[in-house]
Amino acid sequence: MKINPCYYTVGGAVKIKETSEEAVIREVYEETGVNFEIDRLVFIQERFLNIPEKLRWFN
Repeated sequence: MKINPCYYTVGGAVKIKETSEEAVIREVYEETGVNFEIDRLVFIQERFLNIPEKLRWFN
């Protein structure tokens, strides 16, 4: 069995009026079922996707 030596964070979109901390807690729970608290947010990795207008669920 080959083991990947990399770690990946969970990810997802931040909801309107949601703080970064709230988004991290929500996304981790949604993807892993784990509840936790954040003492201090150290960094955020952002990726902005170019979604074609016809596929957007927002305007």
